[in-house]
Amino acid sequence: TPLVVKKVANDTADLVDGYVSTGKGIYRKCGFRTVDTPPSPSSAGAPSFRHQSSGPFDQLQPSAATDDCDEYEQGAPKVPSNPFVARRLVDEQNKLRLMSINRSIPRLPQTVMLEKSPKGGSTKPCPAETYFINPFFIHELAVTEHYELCGEDQLGDGAYAVVKPAIRRSNGTQVAIKQVHKRYLLTDQAKAAVKTEVEIHLRLQHRNIVRLLEVYETESFLYLVMEKARHGTLKQLLMKERRFPEALAAKLAHQIVRGIFFMHESGVVHCDIKPENVLPTDAAGPHTGGSSAATSNNPDVKAWDLKVELCDFGLSVKVPDVRFFKHTGDVHKVPFNGLTGSVGYMAPELFQSQPYGKPVDLWSVGIILYEMLTGYQPFSPPSICVDEPAEFTPRIWKKFSAEAADLVAHLLERDPTKRFTVEQALTHPWFDSAVFGKTT
Repeated sequence: TPLVVKKVANDTADLVDGYVSTGKGIYRKCGFRTVDTPPSPSSAGAPSFRHQSSGPFDQLQPSAATDDCDEYEQGAPKVPSNPFVARRLVDEQNKLRLMSINRSIPRLPQTVMLEKSPKGGSTKPCPAETYFINPFFIHELAVTEHYELCGEDQLGDGAYAVVKPAIRRSNGTQVAIKQVHKRYLLTDQAKAAVKTEVEIHLRLQHRNIVRLLEVYETESFLYLVMEKARHGTLKQLLMKERRFPEALAAKLAHQIVRGIFFMHESGVVHCDIKPENVLPTDAAGPHTGGSSAATSNNPDVKAWDLKVELCDFGLSVKVPDVRFFKHTGDVHKVPFNGLTGSVGYMAPELFQSQPYGKPVDLWSVGIILYEMLTGYQPFSPPSICVDEPAEFTPRIWKKFSAEAADLVAHLLERDPTKRFTVEQALTHPWFDSAVFGKTT
C-alpha cells in the first residue's frame, strides 16, 4: 500500500531580493541558496525536500529554521527561465526602474505524496495538487491593479496577440497594451520571435519609435505596455486624405527615416515597415499635460500638427549576427526562410528568395513615399517589382519637385547594393528644399 507523507512548507525563503545587471538595462534576479539543515526528529522517517518560497503565503508559515537563517552561502546568479523583465515608469521624464517581479500566486503548502517502489526500493514522488507557477511570473491582478482596460475595442490584432487601449490608474495616462496569448506560441520559433521582439523594443528609445513602457508576464499571457498613438495609423490617414502635399509627405517621410536610422545604428532591421506600422501621434508627446489631452480628443487635428512613430517589432532581426555568415557569407545578411513582411511593401530580393538586410527597410520607405505623393502604389501586383522598375508618369510626377522623384527612384532601386542607405536618404537635399509647414 502506498505510504502517504505530508510535508508542509515551513522552510525559510530560498530567494532574497537582489538583482544582477546583464547589460543594456536588463536585470536578472540574483538568487541565494540555503544550507540544508538536518531534519527534525518528527520528520525523521520522511525524506528532506527543499522548498522555494515565491509568495507572501509562504512567508506567513511558521518557520522551524529561523535560528539557522544566518547559514546562507551565496550561489551563482540565477537566470530565470523567462527572459522578460517587468518595468515601470517612476516619473514624467520616462525614466525606468525594475518592477518588483516577486508578485506570484501564493503557493499553498505543498503536499508531497510518496509511494513505495514495486521492488521495495526507495520511494518516488507522485504529482499532487499544487501551483506550479514560475517564481518570476506575476499574478494577473498585478496588471489590472495598475491599468484599466477601456471598453472592448481593439487597436489591432494578430496571429497570437491583440492590442487593447488602457488607462494607467495612478495618473490617467492612456496606453496601449499588447496581450500575447502564450498558448498560441506553438513552436520554438514563435516563442523566440516574441522574446526577440521584447528585447529589441526595450532597447529602442527614440522620439520616432513607439516607446515600450512596461513588460508583464503571467502564466498564460505576456503584456507589453506601450505609449498609445492617439490618431490611428498612417494607413487610416492615407485613406482619409488619399494623398499628401509634397511638404507634408517630406515631413512625415523624414521622421520615418530618422526612426529607421536609429534602428539600423542599433543593429536592428525592422522587416515590416508599412503604413499600418507608422502611427501618427501628438508632436508635443504624451506627457505634456492638458494640451496633449485636448488635441487627442480633437478629431479635426491637422496632419501638420502630428509626428509619426514606428511600431511592431515582431518580425525584426538583430544584425550583425555571426550565425548568418555560414549561410549568406555576410554577417549583415539574413538567410531567407520565407517571405517576411507585408506583400505590398516587400523588396525584390525577398520575392527572389535571396538573403536580405537593412535595404529592405529603405525599399518599404520608398513604397510609402510614392503612395503618400500619388495616392497609389507603384507596383501591381507587387511581385512585378522583380522585373520592372517603378514608373514615374510625367502626368502625375510633374506636380512634384525633381528632388522628390530622385529620392523615390533611389529608394526603389531593385538592386539592394545600389539602393540608397538610410544615411543617404536622411541627407538627401529634398528634405532640405521641401517647404515644411512647421519645424520638426
